[in-house]
Amino acid sequence: MNTFVTHPEEGGPFPVVFFYMDAPGKREELHDMARRLGSSGYYVVLPNLYYRTVRAFDYTATAQDEADRARMFELMGTLDDDLIESDTAAMFAHVDADPNADASRVGCVGYCMSGPFAFAMACRSPDRIRAAASVYGVRLFGEDSPATIAHQATGELYFACAEHDPYVPTAMVDELTAHLDSIGANARVEWFPGTHHGFAFPERPVYDKAAAERHWERLHSLFDRNLRAPSAAATTKPRKRASSAGATGPSTTGMRARRDCIAASRATRSRRVNAVVTLASSQCTTERAASTSMMRSAPSSVSFCTASSGF
Repeated sequence: MNTFVTHPEEGGPFPVVFFYMDAPGKREELHDMARRLGSSGYYVVLPNLYYRTVRAFDYTATAQDEADRARMFELMGTLDDDLIESDTAAMFAHVDADPNADASRVGCVGYCMSGPFAFAMACRSPDRIRAAASVYGVRLFGEDSPATIAHQATGELYFACAEHDPYVPTAMVDELTAHLDSIGANARVEWFPGTHHGFAFPERPVYDKAAAERHWERLHSLFDRNLRAPSAAATTKPRKRASSAGATGPSTTGMRARRDCIAASRATRSRRVNAVVTLASSQCTTERAASTSMMRSAPSSVSFCTASSGF
């Protein structure tokens, strides 16, 4: 499973964020988004979820004709929650072994096709995942959705939904909101008015800068209040009911924690480590990439090797 890993060069170990790609594939656009998270003090892991079929696929780099679109949907169809759980187990194994990662503090985010994967992993690994975000995620409610096991999640859940989204009908979001409310989930469902599916991706025609920045604010707030504190007790807060409008923001305690963590992480923002790593059952290879011109020395090699997930 070829995987992009990024984290600050100094000041670790860092809380972990699993970044699940959208349907067009793992690409430089997503690497940049992972770097944005990583540079604020997180250890970000972005795998190629299509690795069982292709080592690389980037729909945005194709002609985007009917054949390319069909190929993308074909690749999407090869994935399900069980396979992603297997891949996530391999990711856990990696961060458990890397001293740069604090594997006791893990969150995840998924976009588009992976919104429900992030949701599902929070439900299937409640003892490991403290916070999960779905950004214009599909398959949020229904018999084959993670909503059926949402009661198993103990971490905080966040759902960012585009107002105009042909893949996620308004009724689906309303049903999800009602369901999360009925089970007392620690969750927030938020509409982004005037936006379209894909609004947070800077290279998309539907990119909405104001909404994208708002989504970054929500992600940082979610991860800061759930992953920054050194102990689970420090992150405990009252469970709040899900809402799709007028939802309350983070608590004052969370805001203080966010200010503290921002001050503490400033020294690490200008230097970070990137690695493109390959998971295989019999071998492990690493290709290093310097992230900024300010990086003066080559850090220790990042190794990512496992025999799980059927590689």
